[in-house]
Amino acid sequence: MNTFSIITILVVLFVIFMLLKTVNSKGDVSPIQQFNEEDFIKKNNDKVIRVKGPIFNDVKNHCKAFCDQFNEQKFQVIINLTRLDAQTNLLTFPYDIDMKHFCYLINYLHHVKEWNPNVQVTGWHSCKEKDSWAIDPLFHKQLMISLPQNETHTDYVYAVSEDKLGYKLLFNFDKETIPLDRPPFEFEKCCENLEDYSFGKGIIVS
Repeated sequence: MNTFSIITILVVLFVIFMLLKTVNSKGDVSPIQQFNEEDFIKKNNDKVIRVKGPIFNDVKNHCKAFCDQFNEQKFQVIINLTRLDAQTNLLTFPYDIDMKHFCYLINYLHHVKEWNPNVQVTGWHSCKEKDSWAIDPLFHKQLMISLPQNETHTDYVYAVSEDKLGYKLLFNFDKETIPLDRPPFEFEKCCENLEDYSFGKGIIVS
């Protein structure tokens, strides 16, 4: 076997090696995060979102789409979704959720394009000093967070405190909180008893 033949064989083997390496690298896909209850600690909180109008499966699909956006690197949104009746669904958060993602989720569900304009998305929770948009008048007050049904803008939500003061929560870099002259809707307490909708009664969406 002459030198030219040896070089040719080596070149062919190198090309085959590189092709195999390329195929293997394309097959390497980052594993999708899998929720495991044992990896998380349940945290008592009073955050809840009620969605009235769409059926359970539609709410579940859009909650999953939202989670896919924010859980790519780590779990930030874990939802316990419970069907109350044919057109009322409750979202609770057994592992808690920060106020930022809580408000983003309310805004996201409000603006689902294929839902009819009568869909109502309303959230409640008690404001803490560490929360995004928290200002002194809101500390330790329960907030009702929503958007009027005809609202089309996607860069804020409204909050009304239990003492009937209204605020606009802007989704800008500074998370600006703007007091309003009058609340955009009337404050009402969440009529659902959260203890009745524990972790085991709904399905986990992550």
